[in-house]
Amino acid sequence: MGRLREIARENSFKTAEKKILIAGGGPAGMQAALGALERGHKVILCEASDSLGKTLSYSDHIEFKQDIRKFRDSLISRIENSQVEVRMNTAVTPELIRNAEPDLVIGAIGGEPFIPPIEGIADNNVLYAASMHQSVAVPGNKTVIIGGGLMGCEEAIALAQEGKNVTVVEMTDSIAGEADSGLKQMIDEKIAYYNIPVLTGCSCMKITEEGAIVKNKDGEERMLAADSVLIAAGVRPKDSETNRLRDTCYDLGIDFIAVGDCKKTGRIREATTGGYFAGRNA
Repeated sequence: MGRLREIARENSFKTAEKKILIAGGGPAGMQAALGALERGHKVILCEASDSLGKTLSYSDHIEFKQDIRKFRDSLISRIENSQVEVRMNTAVTPELIRNAEPDLVIGAIGGEPFIPPIEGIADNNVLYAASMHQSVAVPGNKTVIIGGGLMGCEEAIALAQEGKNVTVVEMTDSIAGEADSGLKQMIDEKIAYYNIPVLTGCSCMKITEEGAIVKNKDGEERMLAADSVLIAAGVRPKDSETNRLRDTCYDLGIDFIAVGDCKKTGRIREATTGGYFAGRNA
């Protein structure tokens, strides 16, 4: 009787195998895949691009982001050595969902660069920090960075280390405000070491072929000459794409969970934790 009770108890903790379809091979999507695999589910991970973890590709270009590089490479290695079915160059579409017939779809398609309403922002000399390293775009030797958050400051330091001339423009009174104390100190020290001009309390009014026109709190405008203007205004969720996936699942009677930046933009830690538990609790 004792052994029968043990077997019954073990069986009570087992989860019926589900088919989990994950849209997006970024950090949140990979963690979701690993979490679902731990529960014994069949996992299909689809990535629209040609490589996993592409949203963290900026870490290859920023010297002091080696911890992010190691973390990304570790996740990729774990996925490649697991039983997760990986489909590269495959965007999750309504048709794919219908054909795959999953029990659950986890949306981890990430975010997209936030485009502030600045005149001239569609010009050819404008780049976006949030997606720059996922393409072949390269800032010029003289670059104005619009946005002095953590993203903008890290890119400024990386460009300065390459010997390029960089100026940071930030609307608020301080830079890298979202960074923890240790990281903030390092950012401040490197900004000072490379003598990077930082204009706080300034807004970009217009972008031209010659550079960026900015205005301070007193209403004074000045032209910052530049070869390129790098927008580092953060990212926003891909609401329309995420809602399309959600609506498709709803129509088919399939559960849907959004994780990472397509749910709410935030730090890597929050995205990966949310992704892991979405898969683990499936």
